[in-house]
Amino acid sequence: MAIGPADPVRGSAGKTDGYSLALQVARVRAAYQRSYFAPALFSLVPVETDLIGSMAVDSQWRLYYNDAWLTTHTVEEKLELVAAQAGFVILPRSTTAFYRRPDVRVLPIQDIGPSRVTLIWDVATDNAARDAFVSAALACRKQTI
Repeated sequence: MAIGPADPVRGSAGKTDGYSLALQVARVRAAYQRSYFAPALFSLVPVETDLIGSMAVDSQWRLYYNDAWLTTHTVEEKLELVAAQAGFVILPRSTTAFYRRPDVRVLPIQDIGPSRVTLIWDVATDNAARDAFVSAALACRKQTI
């Protein structure tokens, strides 16, 4: 079957081989930030497409996403949306110290502990580069800067 440019499931590139790391990260982050939303979030069936500019969900619980959109949201873009009164963002304190804007107010959140970085990987897949990185990270996990 030929895949034309109007195929919303496969997009113009015809990609059907799973979903990107960026989407996996975004789903885990969203589930962590809004745990009540996790069951619905992980019930969605991800479908990568380049026919839309961001993300959309249809009545069959398919999550259409543009991978380029997921990976292009920089801190500057997030702050630009905040300055345009289109939302809010939670950032690490070190990031807010580096990115200063006179039109955005920064408030430290007192009720949560310091952010922690967690290393997560899929043990069911083999990846020599990942395993080397995990070994190195575990070897120096007690060191802090």
